[in-house]
This record gives sequence, structure tokens and C-alpha cells, in this order.
Amino acid sequence: MDALIATGYYRLGLWDDEPSDPLGAKYDGLDDILATTSQVFLGLTVDCARCHDHKIDPIPQKDYYSLLAFFHNINHYRNGGPTDELPIFASETARKDYERKAGELKDKRDKVQLAMNAIEKEFRAKYDKGAGKIQQPDMDDLSYRFYRDSWTTLPDFTLVKHEDAGKLSNQLFDISVRTRDEAFGFVFEGVLIVPQDGQYTFFLDSDDGSRLTVNSKVVLEYDGIHGVGQEKSAKVDLPKGRLPIKLEYFQNQGGLGLDVAWSGPGFGRKPLSASDSPKEANKDIAKLLKSDGTRILGKDAMQKYAQLQKDLDALKKQKIPSDLCLGVTEPGSKAPETFVLIRGNASVKGVKVEPGFPQVLTSEAPNLPTLPIGSPTSGRRLTLANWLVSKDNPLTARVTVNRLWQYHFGRGIVRSTSNFGTQGDKPTHPELLDWLASEFVERGWSMKAMHRLILTSSAYQMSSKPNAKAHEADPMNDLFWRFDMRRLTAEEIRDSILAVSGNLNRKMGGPGIYPEIPKEVLAGQSMPGKGWGKSNATEQARRSIYVHVKRSLLLPLLEVFDLAEADRSTAVRFSTTQPTQALLLFNSDFTHKQAAIFAKRLQQEAGNKVEDQLKLALSLATCRTPAPAEVQRLTKLYTNLREQDGASAEVAMRYVCVVVLNLNEFIYVD
Repeated sequence: MDALIATGYYRLGLWDDEPSDPLGAKYDGLDDILATTSQVFLGLTVDCARCHDHKIDPIPQKDYYSLLAFFHNINHYRNGGPTDELPIFASETARKDYERKAGELKDKRDKVQLAMNAIEKEFRAKYDKGAGKIQQPDMDDLSYRFYRDSWTTLPDFTLVKHEDAGKLSNQLFDISVRTRDEAFGFVFEGVLIVPQDGQYTFFLDSDDGSRLTVNSKVVLEYDGIHGVGQEKSAKVDLPKGRLPIKLEYFQNQGGLGLDVAWSGPGFGRKPLSASDSPKEANKDIAKLLKSDGTRILGKDAMQKYAQLQKDLDALKKQKIPSDLCLGVTEPGSKAPETFVLIRGNASVKGVKVEPGFPQVLTSEAPNLPTLPIGSPTSGRRLTLANWLVSKDNPLTARVTVNRLWQYHFGRGIVRSTSNFGTQGDKPTHPELLDWLASEFVERGWSMKAMHRLILTSSAYQMSSKPNAKAHEADPMNDLFWRFDMRRLTAEEIRDSILAVSGNLNRKMGGPGIYPEIPKEVLAGQSMPGKGWGKSNATEQARRSIYVHVKRSLLLPLLEVFDLAEADRSTAVRFSTTQPTQALLLFNSDFTHKQAAIFAKRLQQEAGNKVEDQLKLALSLATCRTPAPAEVQRLTKLYTNLREQDGASAEVAMRYVCVVVLNLNEFIYVD
């Protein structure tokens, strides 16, 4: 499950659903993945070599595309669907239970379908004797997506937004629903009804390119610009039942043609496409069953058929529930060829390259696996992942521990945490960085172990108090002679408010949450409120790591306190100080709701004496024993609210709690 969820990393980049240049958009997406991977794990700006050799670091353009080849086979993002959303399970038992239920549902559908086929076969036999042959549909639930564009080879249709979509009632691959005769394409998807286990032969001829996929495996492919008359065929073993079928087709210019057919045990060649279906055989069995079924088969048989149809429709609607995660998939084990793109132009190919690691780091060639046809992956990403965390890679361990150091100290041993190259900053403590990296590897790449090591070090436990002599010698604190004061991150501020109020929900895992967003913020959207769900109060109190991030609608509390940029990887966050931060923290509904919960906690844990409640409030917020003068100041504020402003005890304590949650000491690590 964790491995599947982790692939969601590939889906976090920018996405254009209507790119003017689909091929260019594909490489832009791959560039985003490559740039993030190389900077996050290697601390190298390999993406600077997309259009030419790196101007600063020894990274040739060929290395960029060799690294890109590891990712070239992933399915382009479609904004949801089976290639973007993967089922996940809490345990192996849950996975097996899901597979068992899915198998049982498929068996039920197949059983009903075969029973209907038997009745239809009997009807055909009796009807054919007197009224001529009729069309027996071999496909079901057939739909199409229509595209307008000019191609010379089969495109990746996931990169293109379709112009039209619909259902095909004749259950045949039918290009007659097109709106033009040149520069168009189709993707047909549906169910192939296989009558029995056995070997089947498929036939494909097209003008221009086409690709037939049956039961999730490519059976035939007919690419490029050409005319009809060069039919291809292929044999494939299929189990009986309802199997997924897909046909991709494009027409460039001049001529039209698409012929798809099949044959199998007990039947000769039968058409699967409208163009291959003789006109005299174009009688619809569904309509004939309604008009002549009772006369030919009898009332009982037709009642049984009607019930089977009703049962099948109900079974089609049934879904086996499962949790889904955003992830990445590949269309198969065969990855496309990768070429150096001249000046980074996706339409101008240079020399062909194979997957490879940056030459500046290793001369080792990747040991790519040879996977069988039909495998769901090429195995390239796993090969790259294994090299990234191998002992032979000099950078990943160093870059990672440097980030851990940055999270605790506010800056890394190398300040430019995503750039260890020539333009990056030099490490202030190179030997320490090397030692931490070696410890990281020796401890099994355990981040928990490294957190413990860093947090128990004398460097982390240094005071933040100034020292004039040390400050004069090292004003930037490069030597860590003191601890740099830092403000909590946006997520830490929100989580700390929830924790101090006693309202933090510590539940782990699961889908994202949707905290309340002020209606004034929602009103500023082009479609107010769209794309933001609702979570109950308990779920809203979960840690900020679970807050849903929508690029165009960020949670105000997180955004104002410098949430990481949502468009790209953020090596170091800014830490700004601006009036809107104080205004939001003092006046937001979130702060006041949590302050009210905080006030109730104080009464429950400290009793009814106001001074005891305020002492506990300061203790919880500052993690120290408050001085008597501090308690007295808050007591005076509480008294003034009660006596001068006429506030009730409940309201006065809530306002005091708002003040406590706004203390500098609360949001700064000193």
C-alpha cells in the first residue's frame, strides 16, 4: 500500500488539460518530474540541461534525456480514472477479500451473459431459417471519444482533450459518428463477450493507424500513414466472459477505412467494426427479440431473457468498494524510445539514448530488468530508485541528512539544500555532513534514527542567547555557536493551536481533510466553493499534513504563514512578517473556535479559579512555568473584560485564550 501511495509523487506537478502543444506538454510534465527528482534526491539541477549542456555543472544534455528515459513510460495524467487512481488496502487480508469479491462479481456477470447468449443463439438459429441472417453483437457497453488533430503516428490520446464522446448502440467500432473526414481520431472502449475458453483470432486493417487491446493486452497494432489492404492478424488465448476491449484509431488525410473482426471456437470470421459488417446483415437482434422473440421462442423464454437482462444491468452497476489513492501507472513493459531533443523542442529529435545515470556520479550502466510481455511496468523506475539509495551513490544520503538538519536548525549544513553543484553553497561542516550521511546508511536509512541523533546532540541543545564575542567572529552563525531562533512553519502553527486547545485529532492515515474556509474567500473563486469538500469537526481537527491542498484555493491560515509553494518543490520556505498574520491569528473563526475549546479545557483541568486556569494556559502555550507577573497581567486583562466591557466569564476567558495563542513565544522556537 505504501509503495502505491508513494507513486502519487509523480502526480503533483502542474497539469494543463487543454495544451496547445500536447507533445510539448508531455515533456513539460516529464521535466517537472525529472527536475524534482534530481534536486530533491541528488541536489543537482539536471533540468538545466534540457535544451543544452549544463552551463555550470558537468552535466551534458545527453545525461538529461538518459535520466528522463527512466520516467518515459508512465501514463500521462488524465485527472482521474484507472490510470491515475489505484485501489489500496489496509492489509493483505483486505486485498484478498477485495479480489475475491471482484472475482465473484465477474463470475455472476459472465454467468448471466452466457445465459443470455444461449437464448440469443437459439433465436438466431430459428430466425435465420426463414427471415435472413441477423447481427449478433459481440460487444457491450461500447463508448467512443472523438478527437480532432493531425497525426502521422499513433498518439498518446491521454495528452489530448476529446471533442465529443458518446455510446454506440450498434455495439460495433463505428467511425461514422465522426464530424470530419480528415485529421481525426477515435478511442473506443467496451466489453467483448467471449463465449468460451479458447484461442481466438483477431483481424485488423485500417487507414491510418490503429491499436487493438483485449483483456488489457495489446493484440494488434497498425501504425503510421497507409491505406487499407494490408490486414494483420493475431491469435490470443482468452477466458470466457466479459473482457475489456479497446481500439485506438487515427485518420490523417485521404481515404477512410477501419476493419476489425474476430473468429474463434465454434464460429467463423465475424465483424467487430461497422465498416466490416455487410449491409444485408445489419439487423439489430435487440429490436428483433422485442418484435419476434415471443413468437419464435415463446413467452416463458422471453420472460427469462428479460429477467436476465435486468439482472445483468443491475450487476453492471455494482461496484466493489475500495479506497483509492492518487498514483502512477504504466501502459506495459515496453517503454517508448527516448531521444535527445534539439534545443529541448519535442518535435525535433536528435540521437537516441538509453536509460542512464549522470556520468559525473558514476560510470555504471543501469541493470534494466527484462520483463515478460503483459507486465504492468517496465521496471525502469525501480532500477533508478535502487541506484538512488545505493552505497555507490555519493549524494542521496548527504542531501537527505542535510534536509533533516535544515528542518531542525532552520538551515542546512549546505544552505542551498537542493543545489550541491558549483553554484550551490559550500558545506560549513563537510566532515559532519559526511559522517551523518554514513550513519544514515549504516542505520538502514532510518529517518527516525537520524532525528533522534540530531535532537540529542549538543549542537541542537545550544542556547539561542547572544554572545558578543562569538557574534563578532561569526555573525551568520555558520559554526552553530548558538541556536537560531525560528518561527514555526504554517502547519506547525495550526497543529500547535489544536494541540494546546486539546482538540488535536491524532488519527493517522486516510484521505485528506477539508477545514472550513471563510465564505469571503470562497466567493473570490470563478466557481465559488467548487473543488472544496466538507469534513466533520472531528476530521477538521486532524494534523495539517492531511489538509487538502488546492493550488487555487489554499487554506488562509497556512497560506499567510508562508506555506510551501504549491506549484513546484520548495527547498527553503520564506519566513515573512506581515500585518495579515496578526490580523488572521487574532480575528479568524478558527482561532476563536479553538480558543473557546481551550477555555473549556482550562476549566476542566485547572478548576474554577481563574488564576489557576491562566497559569495552566501559559504553561501549555509556552512549555514552561509562567512567572507570577505574567499570570497577573492575564488576570488583569480577564478582569477588565468582565468589569469594563461587560463580557461573560466564558467570553472573557475565550478572549484571553486568543491572546495566549498570539504570543510570540507560542509561535517561535527559541
